Amino acid sequence: MTMMIQAIRLTRKKAALAVILAGAVLAALILLLGQHGGNVGASEQPCLSSNGERVAYLRELGWEIDPEPLTTLQFLLPPKLSGDYITYNDLQKSQGFDLETCCGKQVTRYTYTVTNYPQGQSETFTVENNPTDPSQGTHEITFSRHLWIEHEDFLETPIPKYKRLYPDGPECRLKGAYLVKCTGCVKDENGQIVEVLCTYDPDSRGGDPADGRKVKGATLHWVDAESCVDAEVRLYDNLFSDPQPDGPDKDFLNCLNPDSLMVLEGCKVERAMVDVAKRFDQAENRTGVNAPTFQFMRTGYFCMDNRDCTADHLVFNRSVSLKDSFKK
Repeated sequence: MTMMIQAIRLTRKKAALAVILAGAVLAALILLLGQHGGNVGASEQPCLSSNGERVAYLRELGWEIDPEPLTTLQFLLPPKLSGDYITYNDLQKSQGFDLETCCGKQVTRYTYTVTNYPQGQSETFTVENNPTDPSQGTHEITFSRHLWIEHEDFLETPIPKYKRLYPDGPECRLKGAYLVKCTGCVKDENGQIVEVLCTYDPDSRGGDPADGRKVKGATLHWVDAESCVDAEVRLYDNLFSDPQPDGPDKDFLNCLNPDSLMVLEGCKVERAMVDVAKRFDQAENRTGVNAPTFQFMRTGYFCMDNRDCTADHLVFNRSVSLKDSFKK
């Protein structure tokens, strides 16, 4: 049996989570305490007395940031800048703020988390088709700022021993790509979580940190929201809800499982599935042969439907679940 390991996003109602990746960097503004503006004494400088004004100004400069400051610190600038202060002031001056005008004065530093893996950037990773059998080859997947993950891979409030994504939780591996750390989430008007915000380590390409540190979180599968495609997924389960439907004094019709078939629309799968479907479309007598089969990571074993699946409308049938709790 030929098997290509693929990541799939099984989308249910309120089950889709988008991950927005963030660069592991910080933006900071140092302002004269009690003043309105950056380059003190220069009337043409913008008024940044409120947090909203500071956030808007940084965004105008091209920074995408978490709107709440990570830290706020009041301190006294030295009478003369030297060392790291000179290096930092180069950044400040590029933003229109020259710290030289604040030397010897009490200032406030506002530090914000930058949340932009570069907008529009896309990378390509080569991943194995079957991690237990290298002879089955590899394929390429794309990676960008917006990803889909499984809904169960994020909790706003973690439970004991939960090692996936949650705010200020452990670093996790996006399989074959980067290490990420959750910084928060975004909710809709009904309070439902619709986005997970993460920072990524740009020096962990391939999933291994450059400094060799131990990763305490789980390895998560994902698909690129910019290149993935929709699919219909049919989840077949046990026909009967009773392990002994033919037992004494039982009517097997009353033991039928109403959830023996669930059809999920809008599931997210790798674009490589389209190429597999195109080849299968060209097969002779396709209804009389075994359809291509796959293991969708951490979900189960699936095959393309040999009647309904096409390159324009992907359809997968689940044959075996990886989380079968049915008592035998």
